Amino acid sequence: MTRKSARCLLCRLRHKRHTFAVRSLEQCPSDRRSVARHMAALSTYLGHAHVSDTYWYLQATPKLLGDIATAAGALHREGER
Repeated sequence: MTRKSARCLLCRLRHKRHTFAVRSLEQCPSDRRSVARHMAALSTYLGHAHVSDTYWYLQATPKLLGDIATAAGALHREGER
């Protein structure tokens, strides 16, 4: 295997890993407890030392960002009451 083909293979594996993580989060129920459990499990599955290393996947797609913005807006409105 040449160095170039090894790099291509590594890139494809990382892409599949990233796609798996993002799609997994998109399918997760949106309640806080489910997300926390899912993030911990996903972090372990991906081999991250800390769950904070997994958080960046939350901002990886417009759908996830939209879900986060909606939840943050609801939390903000509850705090104003």
